[in-house]
Amino acid sequence: MTTSVLVVDDSALMRRAIKAILTDTGEFEVDTARNGADALERLDRIHPDVVTLDVNMPEMDGLTCLAKIMEHRPTPVVMVSSLTERSALVTLEALELGAVDYVAKPGGTVRVHYLGVDFATGEEFDSSWGRGESIEFPLRGLIKGWQDGIPGMKVGGRRQLTIPPELAYGPKGGGHRLSGQTLIFVIDLLDAR
Repeated sequence: MTTSVLVVDDSALMRRAIKAILTDTGEFEVDTARNGADALERLDRIHPDVVTLDVNMPEMDGLTCLAKIMEHRPTPVVMVSSLTERSALVTLEALELGAVDYVAKPGGTVRVHYLGVDFATGEEFDSSWGRGESIEFPLRGLIKGWQDGIPGMKVGGRRQLTIPPELAYGPKGGGHRLSGQTLIFVIDLLDAR
């Protein structure tokens, strides 16, 4: 049985990205809405099991929409926004209004601590912890395994990714010292924008 999800975001690109992440699992049936007003109209028609909701949107913002959802048709809502990461007040307000959780928006810039290990040998090849400082970079500029593995993480969360060569640095002989290797990364998400 699939779970129905209504993805609400004013960015068509973000709606497609979140929908793809969810539908690729085969566990979700996804509909989308472009803002809070559109979401409220669809909510009564499609009766989703869960709503993902951006904060900053035209016509009706996410917090106003969340309050109306909880008032008229209580449904579990997960806030999916960079604002929930940068502003603790927005996060607390969303949770007080009835959101059940929040996650970082796919894409954008992330700040992480991480450890990289060669799967075959267990040898550490990189560590921001070892350098004593976190690192910040655009998610789209990272290897595909990170682009696929970081979205949906909560700030403050930890995730272990096992990444095959085709989602890392390509096949052996590809020009990078890690080409052809399966890699393990332990990632702490410190911030997402």
